[in-house]
Amino acid sequence: MQWTESFVLRGPAPAGQQQKSGPGSKIPLPKSAAGVIIETNISNCQSASPQLVRPSEQAGVETKGEPSLNPSICYVVGAMPLSWSLCPRKGAGDLLIAADKGYEALEAYGAPPDLVVGDFDSLGRRPNHPNVIQLPVMKDDTDMVYALREGLERGYRRFVLLGGVGGRLEHTLANLQSLAWLTTQGARGVLAGEGTVATALHNESMTFPQGLQGFLSVFCSSGVAKGVRLENLKYELNDHTMSADFPLGVSNEFVDAPAKITVGDGTLLALWREQGDFYRLLPKLWDREEAEYAGK
Repeated sequence: MQWTESFVLRGPAPAGQQQKSGPGSKIPLPKSAAGVIIETNISNCQSASPQLVRPSEQAGVETKGEPSLNPSICYVVGAMPLSWSLCPRKGAGDLLIAADKGYEALEAYGAPPDLVVGDFDSLGRRPNHPNVIQLPVMKDDTDMVYALREGLERGYRRFVLLGGVGGRLEHTLANLQSLAWLTTQGARGVLAGEGTVATALHNESMTFPQGLQGFLSVFCSSGVAKGVRLENLKYELNDHTMSADFPLGVSNEFVDAPAKITVGDGTLLALWREQGDFYRLLPKLWDREEAEYAGK
């Protein structure tokens, strides 16, 4: 049996979970002579078994700023490096999709996906999985965007994108654009990886809990964003118009107060440092309010 280095899992494994190699090293997956990667004994970071969930099986709920938004989460995992702290925490009703080589990442995690999609040019093989959607290499959607479409069709409106930061810059940019695209579909997305978290806001406000530290950058996604307010940050704005051709909002900083971002008309991308508390913070990232803007 051969061994092949396959995927980066950074940082120590959580308590009670086994990690076969040291922090920052690659987890080797056993490979047979036929080139098929074989299951390893790495402890699962989740115990949920694959189960496809359809919209009819989930009830919409009314939440602040989110009319009839499905509270379940669709996780989409791509091919970029991941850390143990970002292992998908799939709950009842959530959906876990591997996009192309993201399947290998989930193998290293010991976290079986519900669905695998992609043209598999990066993975180099068709996954041995009961739910595979094989895509053509020549297509308009990236594998990640196709996975998002699958989640939308199944009724999901909350998306967590993992393994989508790093590597080729154009793929990272595509995933940031996908966050903005989700807002046009009545959905919200959060992208996490490589020490960064990002989300898009469209005509709404979002408040961060007190206690966050480090940098926060805010960019206009396209055209102009009007009625921008940055409150309880080192550098504040009040009813400002930001444009996509000038990075005014880069390298702001949290202070010891609940920071708030508001955009009255337009779309903003917000990026901040991932501090190892992504899943503690995640529920607060869905809680947003529609912005009131007199200039509309």
